[in-house]
Amino acid sequence: MRCVNHSLQLAVSDATRLTIPTYIEFMMEETYAWFSRSSERQQTYAELFSSITGKENPLKMLRSCKTRWLSIEPAVSRTLDQWPNLKAHFDITRRSEKCHKAELLYKLFSNDWNMCYLLFFSPILQQVQSVNLSFQSNSAEPLQLFQDLTFIIEQLSIKVLIPGNNINSLTSSIKGHVNYNSYLGYGVETKLVELKNKLGDKFNDIHETNFRKSCVDFVIALQEELVHRLPQNIETLRKCSILSPSKALVTWQHKEFIVPFLKNMWRSLSLHEWKNVKKSSLFWSEVYNYKDASDTNPFLELARFAILQLVLPFSNAEVERIFSQVNIIIKNSLRNLVQRNMLNAVLTIRAGLRRLGKCCNTFEIPKEVLYLIGTGITYQHFNKSENAMSSFSKEDVNSVFSVNWSQLSKTDHLSCSAHV
Repeated sequence: MRCVNHSLQLAVSDATRLTIPTYIEFMMEETYAWFSRSSERQQTYAELFSSITGKENPLKMLRSCKTRWLSIEPAVSRTLDQWPNLKAHFDITRRSEKCHKAELLYKLFSNDWNMCYLLFFSPILQQVQSVNLSFQSNSAEPLQLFQDLTFIIEQLSIKVLIPGNNINSLTSSIKGHVNYNSYLGYGVETKLVELKNKLGDKFNDIHETNFRKSCVDFVIALQEELVHRLPQNIETLRKCSILSPSKALVTWQHKEFIVPFLKNMWRSLSLHEWKNVKKSSLFWSEVYNYKDASDTNPFLELARFAILQLVLPFSNAEVERIFSQVNIIIKNSLRNLVQRNMLNAVLTIRAGLRRLGKCCNTFEIPKEVLYLIGTGITYQHFNKSENAMSSFSKEDVNSVFSVNWSQLSKTDHLSCSAHV
């Protein structure tokens, strides 16, 4: 699975670069830079903000960073929330300080079309950010990630597609099938009506046409970028999604199985009453531990199959967190000679503590382990060959199924079972 988080960030960045006026990005960057380097400006703005709104300490402007996952969304939302206050601040500053940059920023904030652009971007960026957070989260439902990823593409396409068009937005570009007079959202349309009433005969229809075209072109570009950056194994994600409890308990979904004995188990699954039907990890843990009157589990193979899918790396955000631990915390300049055995031990300890919801300063080391410190028994496993350490035996595979899945699921770190 490629990095979906970075793919979403790059898709938004490229779509913005191709379709949106450059002065919008300039306004966002320079607004952040204006306050980030001067505590005096921050204090002046805080006093103005307090006198206008009656509130203290306005939220700081955020930077749209190209190396952070979708950092543009919080920056846009923060700017929109404080738009009139920022406009007033730059108006006062340009008069008192005779500052050219303040003059430029005031003109940008005085242009209502720039506000319309941000009003159009904000809900779209929030939707993309929501999917981004799902793929970053350890507590997200892994089998529903595919649905979130495809839903945002379909929802974007519906915004601008001509009604009645049956084009598949997950595989084809929607360019050539769009309506440039599409409804752009309540906030944008309300602002446009306000502008028309404010300007009257001075309202320029050409500006509105160009604005609508830029917004629709942004949706087209974003849809194309998202489709282009979809994971190659998206079909695997789609098939795994039928293992979610909401679909597993629907009998007509059994057609996805081609193995006869699994199909029979699947048909019988909905005939039983299950308690944990919200999270996949809890549901399949209950199925795996189920016993009938003869003390056997008629769903054992099906549960094993489902658990094997649950430990697949649906998102590589966890992998990147491990890379960060290796590069920043563990293998720093003072410990750059750490061997693989020690590195693996430290990472395993960190993953285990997080899975148990504990920290190194609260975890109590078992007495049995303390007694072994300083003895030769502790280091016996280092005598194994390199091949033995990198290979998996039948016992290693079986150990996955010996884990108490219900206990693991309580901390929502099911992916850590891959370390077993």
